[in-house]
Amino acid sequence: MDLREFRCVVRIVDRVAKRALFAEEQMVALEGQCLEWKRIADELKAERNAAKQEAVSARQDAVTRAEADRKRIDGLMIQAQDMRAEIERLKKPRQHPVKVGEYVKNDNGDVRQVREVYAEYLLNTGWIWAFDDCTPCDPPPEASHITPEGKQTAEGALPQPGDVVRLVRVPTNDEYPHDSGRWEPNWGGIGDYMRVHYVGSGSNINGTRVVRAVFGLEWPLSCIEVVKGGEQ
Repeated sequence: MDLREFRCVVRIVDRVAKRALFAEEQMVALEGQCLEWKRIADELKAERNAAKQEAVSARQDAVTRAEADRKRIDGLMIQAQDMRAEIERLKKPRQHPVKVGEYVKNDNGDVRQVREVYAEYLLNTGWIWAFDDCTPCDPPPEASHITPEGKQTAEGALPQPGDVVRLVRVPTNDEYPHDSGRWEPNWGGIGDYMRVHYVGSGSNINGTRVVRAVFGLEWPLSCIEVVKGGEQ
């Protein structure tokens, strides 16, 4: 191989070496670019997963808020219905016949409680009033408050066997629970009297203290007043 040929070989080897170096540099750059692409892809994947989880949480929160709003609206609608019914009840004029235990007033202003209702009213006094001779009315003030005569009972002094007591208020179902859910008229009306045979101590089914007549009639202590002691 002469000098000219040797130089040609050297030039060829030099070009190949340069090309190999350039290829290596390109591969290194490509590997770096691939790593950058992978980093970007991982970040995008993490952002997508976070957005998906945020969307799920937002949807769950929206469902929870919607359910809470629905319950609140239902409650407000029930309250509105109750208020509307109460307004209608208050605006509705009383008409005959009233229920047993309610009150009527005659032209003289006398107020009496109804014991029984037929074609006429049988009152707690034993009188009979025709519908045309009276009008439905509110109970008198003394029907819902203990009178001064019964103040000793209100202050805690118990009646004794032999005392005469008067029913001044119709017992509620809490004071005298019963299967029917209401106080029956034949158990006693406001203004009725009883001679006490026994003073109970939690003798009825919810522990309310009662007074009892000899024939078994019971009245809660909270609804009576003592009008006459046994020694009088």
